[in-house]
Amino acid sequence: MRKNLFLHFLLSLFLLFISLLSPRIPARAGDDSLETLHLLSDETLRFAQQMVEHGSEGHTSEIVLYGDRMLLKVSQWIQVVQASSSPEIKRQRKAFLVSLKAIQGFAQDAVRLGKENQRGLAIEAARQSVSRARQARRKVYALKEGK
Repeated sequence: MRKNLFLHFLLSLFLLFISLLSPRIPARAGDDSLETLHLLSDETLRFAQQMVEHGSEGHTSEIVLYGDRMLLKVSQWIQVVQASSSPEIKRQRKAFLVSLKAIQGFAQDAVRLGKENQRGLAIEAARQSVSRARQARRKVYALKEGK
């Protein structure tokens, strides 16, 4: 148990270190904001799917790992939506933020439950985050195509 806790602690420190070194995604106007949202939506969905995939194989530590990565991407996504001056994003800002907060909540639940080794509940929360991330990604794709 102590070894797992120590590994989770090291993993969290590593992710924090990486997030501090990685460049912040700038919120730019127009197409750049839509491109940034497109990229973040793809990465968020990918990490959510990896949580489910690896968690289903019995690896709760992987739920935590990919969940932490997903939470970083969702946080960046929220920042881009809040800072965007794109009229398309401004029109749907509230809907995006509500959707992103739901994704973030499910991912946080999955990570917390993964840390508590409650694999079944963690996988269910991860599946919910996949579903919500997929819906949010569809919104981004629709925005991009509608332009």
